[in-house]
Amino acid sequence: PDAIYDEALWYRVNPSLGHTITIESMREAAARAKAKPADERLFRWLRLNQWVTTKLTTWLPLDLFDQTVGTWNRADLLGKDCYIGMDLSSTTDLTAICLLFPPQGNQLDWRAIWHCWIPEDGMRERVERDHVPYDRWAREGWITPTPGDVVDYTVVEKTILEAKKFYNVIEVPSDRAFGAMLLQRLEQQGMVCVDVPQTFKTMAGPMNLVEILLKKSARQPQEQEEELPGVNADLLRGGLTHENSPVARWCFGNAAFATNGNAEKKLVKEHRGKSVVRTKRIDLVTALVNAMARAQHYQPKLDLSAAILSDDWGM
Repeated sequence: PDAIYDEALWYRVNPSLGHTITIESMREAAARAKAKPADERLFRWLRLNQWVTTKLTTWLPLDLFDQTVGTWNRADLLGKDCYIGMDLSSTTDLTAICLLFPPQGNQLDWRAIWHCWIPEDGMRERVERDHVPYDRWAREGWITPTPGDVVDYTVVEKTILEAKKFYNVIEVPSDRAFGAMLLQRLEQQGMVCVDVPQTFKTMAGPMNLVEILLKKSARQPQEQEEELPGVNADLLRGGLTHENSPVARWCFGNAAFATNGNAEKKLVKEHRGKSVVRTKRIDLVTALVNAMARAQHYQPKLDLSAAILSDDWGM
């Protein structure tokens, strides 16, 4: 409501204004609040002392996913450097990996592909109950059911080790709170597994980078500055494209984020009251963000002589 931008109201509800808080900083915070819903909630909470009921904000709209489908195929990625982000589960959630390929050689955009798994037992019941076509996606090869009522991590391990044969896997980033045994087995096979805690501080940077790159590929206006601390400028040139996975598209539509008092954000599942909406998965998006948490430090070696330097980078 416009009332929250009334400067007379600010002085009534915030006794620190004019003392420890300047009117200029309040005006700057108000301008950010007008531009973004997440910043409005922070403004009302931190500046106006209003208790705002937490409301999750949708992160990436489906049209952004649809506009950034790549024109390449998996064969174009053979032999290239990649990071394998993982989001591990056991029962009701999907287990997912994202193979994320930074810009390199004459490839100027980021590229993402996915693999995911679901327990075979109870899958048909979940199709009918949740109205999600797991069975069709399995037939089409977008998702792999594993025998039993939990995801078989030996199948996941086999897929990752197969990927190592075809791509130069630099690191396997994931939350070590899940799948410790799998990570140990991968490390025994010579893979570098890196812990990515699912915290605001860890998630905010890679989420911002994914959003910036997708909007660049879709040629949409940017809300964040394109210069990100610690990120090589060459990594921001070409945007991000991905394969047209219907499972990833579904997860993108489900992905929401929460914001803390420092305006940092992290991925969360949709809630109703205190209950998680279990029918809406975000696992493939989480795997992408986990991969980006480490891939953002990649040092690219681009073959600019073989590239056409134009606004079409990443398309």
